[in-house]
Amino acid sequence: MAFPTDRDGLKAAGYVFSNHGRCRGCREEVEWYETPNKKKIPMNLMAHGSSLAVSHFTTCPKRDEFRKER
Repeated sequence: MAFPTDRDGLKAAGYVFSNHGRCRGCREEVEWYETPNKKKIPMNLMAHGSSLAVSHFTTCPKRDEFRKER
């Protein structure tokens, strides 16, 4: 299944909006969602009427600070 591309798609796929916040790395505003697997995921802000849902993990300039070693 492809990652949802908008708010309606997130909701249909079982993602639940949690709250607004700021990224601890770059301090950008984000929207927090809970995935169907009960994990938290930060999303870039989606303006009203915007159809693009983008995981903040893909755009954060400090994302490497949050990666877990495998």
